[in-house]
Amino acid sequence: MAAHDTEKFMREDQLPGTPTLYVLVALPRSGKSTWANERYKKLQSTIVSEDDIRRAFGVKFDSSLEDMVLSTLVIATTALLKRGQNVIVDCCNHRVGHRRTWFAIAKYCDARVILITFPQLETKKWRQLCKKTGFKWSVAKEFQRENEPITEQEKKDALVVWRSDYYIFQ
Repeated sequence: MAAHDTEKFMREDQLPGTPTLYVLVALPRSGKSTWANERYKKLQSTIVSEDDIRRAFGVKFDSSLEDMVLSTLVIATTALLKRGQNVIVDCCNHRVGHRRTWFAIAKYCDARVILITFPQLETKKWRQLCKKTGFKWSVAKEFQRENEPITEQEKKDALVVWRSDYYIFQ
């Protein structure tokens, strides 16, 4: 399915009165924010971004602060979904446990979930991008080591869109 066809399907498949939670699943610097910023209007969604939350707090990535960042994401997402708004969660969501949190919130808010996965860049390109953007390669490798694939249960509980046609390196 072409990218524009997938997006048309996601818009048309929205249930009236049922908010949609778009959960982006990818490693750092893989194009999640770019994708969200290019599509949030078409998907009639609000972006809730871990990068924006860090900027609001005046901090950069710091593993000791990630629980605070995630808690803020959860509160903002829940509030928006409860008001009937569609939400794009722009963070890595590379661990099953994090994705389970979003499924629980969606259930609580009577929302549906769409997982949008991004391909992993080739190591050389990913390393270049991390260097170019100032993201520590050691942190990126840690994310890669912790990365957990989409489970069979997640495939049953959500629409999963595999973004094999989307790369930030074009």
